[in-house]
Formats: sequence, structure tokens, C-alpha cells
Amino acid sequence: MNKNNAISNTLAEKKAITALRMYLQKKIRVSFKELSLEKDYEYINGLYIKYPDNPSALIAKGYLEWRFGDKAKGESLFEKAFKIAKDTGYELKGREIGINTYLGTSCIDEDIIGTQPKFPDFNHVRVATAEHSIILAACDEIYFQKFGRAFTGICLKHSKGVVHIHVINPSKDTLRFFENIQDTRISFSTEQTEINSRSYYASSRFLVAPFILDAYDANVLILDIDSIVTRNVDPLIRALANGPEDVFVPTMPHAWNPWNYHLAGTVLLKNNPLMKEFFRHFSIYYDKAAQRLDANDNAWWIDQNSLYRAILRLEKNGGQAGNVKKYGTIVTGPQNLGKDEFSKLLNLYNNNIDFSGRATTDGNDEFIAVLTPLLKHKGLAAMFLESFYDSCK
Repeated sequence: MNKNNAISNTLAEKKAITALRMYLQKKIRVSFKELSLEKDYEYINGLYIKYPDNPSALIAKGYLEWRFGDKAKGESLFEKAFKIAKDTGYELKGREIGINTYLGTSCIDEDIIGTQPKFPDFNHVRVATAEHSIILAACDEIYFQKFGRAFTGICLKHSKGVVHIHVINPSKDTLRFFENIQDTRISFSTEQTEINSRSYYASSRFLVAPFILDAYDANVLILDIDSIVTRNVDPLIRALANGPEDVFVPTMPHAWNPWNYHLAGTVLLKNNPLMKEFFRHFSIYYDKAAQRLDANDNAWWIDQNSLYRAILRLEKNGGQAGNVKKYGTIVTGPQNLGKDEFSKLLNLYNNNIDFSGRATTDGNDEFIAVLTPLLKHKGLAAMFLESFYDSCK
């Protein structure tokens, strides 16, 4: 093959893979259900045959295999794509990044017995006094400043239980904020680490969960810090005692891959021995997945890969997992607005939070009532912010 033909083939491959990525992304926007064995097999399989060493083609073929029954073959394709991408420096994009931290369903069963996970070292800890239920979230200092205070205040309005916030690398101001809180329903923990990774921050709430299970005799709701609780969550947490499920997570039964099968944003769980083992397994998987990456490798989706693997192990141990969607909407997040606009809305609320432990005001209730519809429409939120700022001048 001459040089011109080689360049032409390379450009053709890049063009074909770009089209493939756009094709799959469009389907994701519509619904995970849109991936069809009958409709998509010919197109995806044709690219896989034509470019058998291209990681994106391998991953797309793996989606088909994993989604439609042959999960072992799908996993082998994910692993092959990972090795080629790592050896060649191929840039993975979007959901492709999940292969970086997917180890397969049988990779650590044989050596998990006796293995001890690495839990964070806590620097400051305050355990609250109430034990009706626990809401847990974690973040770094930047996210705490953007979302943490408002998140805490809103949770206190929708639960009579404890709100525990874990902050990574907190500032002195954040430590003073926690130390000066009078509300006995707020607990916190912090850690100092050199890890500077969004994926670690996203996973940390699960890594500290064993501490919460040991500290409190109560069931737990684990949430993203950049979310708003929209209802009283205490009945949901108490209802766990009446059912056979040990954990509820958002589940996408039509997902194409393990790292999008269970979502990590809202996790409701019992405080029992099975769930303590669950988090031990989560942490062991997380450590093993992180160890195979270099400092510059993207570890996004590691939390949902670890969650998927821990749930498989839970079920193998006789536990049960349910779909948290059965409870309807519990939280709303920044998806429609973007994080900056969402943070502005939260900080408007933040100015009225009372952390003294006294009852909150009717004005705050009114704010919550208008907040959820605002979040659904970026234009309305922008108008609300502009009107609010004008009124403050």
C-alpha cells in the first residue's frame, strides 16, 4: 500500500468512526431502547469487520453483544478495545470511556475473600445525634461552595434525620462553617488527599458509606451534592424495612453496557450486613479498576462500574436490588440548566438557610415550590434570576 492510499484509508476510518459516534449519541438522546439488534447489527457489525482493531468499532460491537445476550463476548470486546486504546493512545470519548474501568463480572470473585479495601482517612468527623434516617453526599471544596450549603439546608427541610456531608480537601472556611453549625442533625467528615480527579470525587460518597453504616443504626439515602430533594424522603427510607430489597438504584434495563445499567445519583439502602459487604466489594473493585490506569487516563464511569459489579455480588450473596424509579421523582438536578445556573438558584436559597436547628420559614417553602418548574426551563430560570437581581439593586 502506498503512502497516499494509507492516508486515504486512515481518513476514511476516522470519518466512519465519527459517523458511528454521532449515530450512537443520537440514539442515546432519544432512548436507550433505540439500540436494535435487527436495525443496527448490519451497520455496526460492518464497521467492526472493516476496522477490527479500532477501539470505537470494538466497543460498538461490544454494545450489541452485551445488550442482546452474550455478555461474556461483549466484555471480551470491551477489554480488547481497552488494551488497543491504551497501547496506541487512542482517544476514547463519551460513554466509550467506561471501558477504562470495566474489569468484567468474574475478574475478582476468586480473590475477594480476605481482601481489605482502602477507605479514606478522616481528618475531622462530627457524628450527629438524631438517627431516624441518613442522607449522605460527598464532594470536593469547589462543589461544596457551589452546592453544599444549599443541598444541606434543603435536605433538612425534607427529612427529620441526619444529613452527612463528606468534603475532600476542605478550606479553613468550610471547616469553620461545620464547626459553628448548631443544628444537631448535621454531621460531617473530611479528608485530605493528593488525588485530583472528578471520578474520585464522584465515587467518594460510596467509599465513605461503610463509616456511615457503622456510625448510625439507620437506613441511608445517598445523593449527588448537585441535586435538590423535592419531597419528604423519610417515608421512603423507613419503607425499606417492609420490603425484601436491600438497595434501590436507578436502573436502565435497556442500557448497552454495564456502566450505564445502574446510575449512581440516587441510591437508597438498608443498613445491614449484606450492604456492609456490598460496600467492601465496591471499594475493592474501585481500587482494582483504578490501579490499571495511569495518572492521565480518564476514569469517568468508575463509580457506576463499581456499582454494577457490587450489585452482581450482592445478588450472588442472596441480596436483592430494586429500581428506585418505583418511588417516582425524589430529586431534581442541573441537567436542563447547566451547573452554573443551577448553582445560582441554589445560592439564592442558601441566603435564607437557618442552620441553628430552628424551624425553617414559610418563605423557604414557597421558594422550593417554584424551584422545580424553574429547573425544567432554562429561559424561565434566567428570567427569575434577572428579576431577583434587579430587586436587590
